[in-house]
Amino acid sequence: MTHGSVRSAAIRHTLVWLAALGYSIAPAYAQQENPDGVFSFAPPVGMELTRTVTVKRRVEVGPSSWKERFRRKEDVRIDPQPGGYAIVMTPVTVAGDVDGQRLSQRVQKALVGSPLSLDIDDSGRVTRVDGIEERLRRFRREAPTSLGNKLDVFCTAEGLIARQVAEWNRLVTGFVGGSATPGTTWTRKEPLYLSTGERLLLSTDIELTERRRCPGGRDTRCVRLEFHIELARQDEVGGDGYADIVELQVARAISHLDEPSDAPDGYYLLMGAEKMELASLTDSELSLQFALSGPVEFTGSGYVIVEPATMLVHRESWDRDIAIDYRTARERQHMTIDEQRRVDYRYD
Repeated sequence: MTHGSVRSAAIRHTLVWLAALGYSIAPAYAQQENPDGVFSFAPPVGMELTRTVTVKRRVEVGPSSWKERFRRKEDVRIDPQPGGYAIVMTPVTVAGDVDGQRLSQRVQKALVGSPLSLDIDDSGRVTRVDGIEERLRRFRREAPTSLGNKLDVFCTAEGLIARQVAEWNRLVTGFVGGSATPGTTWTRKEPLYLSTGERLLLSTDIELTERRRCPGGRDTRCVRLEFHIELARQDEVGGDGYADIVELQVARAISHLDEPSDAPDGYYLLMGAEKMELASLTDSELSLQFALSGPVEFTGSGYVIVEPATMLVHRESWDRDIAIDYRTARERQHMTIDEQRRVDYRYD
């Protein structure tokens, strides 16, 4: 196996695993439109539903390309508690593949059954996220040893918690007190946290475009929120900026390669690396040095359909495109990622 094919295999299979581990969980409830036409947080309690997330990606790196698919179904319930609510989400099935090669049974088993709970106060703010640490412990215990032992290279509890809180704020807290009438717009600067905790900054334009009948046959009224997203300007980011963040992530993703005997299908799994220090590939003495050679391009759009009378979300749809130009010691390359994410809700 050449060093290029080894690296491609490792990146492909790890992308699916990381998609399963590092997803942010959008809330099952949004704000209620009160009689005065203002969003307020007052979710119903005792309701149970099933939420299904489907992600499709096409990745191109130079002349190579592959397709990824990932699907997760989870049971969700909302419970009252002193001072607010608890929203509990439990994955019941997880599946994925890269170019038709399926996620291993051991990885699937490691990703299901661990509940995640959000404590939300009466104003709609997250006060606690519980269950991520246990979810990571379970993955280390159930997943192939060489992957579980290196989990911290690709995600941390702190990074996943920050992602979850930022996602909730983006779709819930940020609307409380705002107008819920068609034509209302918002412009925001919002953080996007990677699963390892690094922070990007998004510039988001939102418009409430219409009131409409809710999908799924319910005789109720919904509203549609449309989102247009791009990276904020480099000078607005602060800290290390986008270049250092992306270079660190890629260094982790193409650094050490191994072929552990306990991998269920003999997959090449990724190992850790310090920023900008890439070790030799397993079948080559070549050392790679990675750096960006152009700006990071990130654009996205999407919509959310919400039932104002009950605060139930009926549908989410998101599309995003990422483009990166980079160079190594041997070559210049262009990488693109096109992703579609759909979320469907079924109420019992």
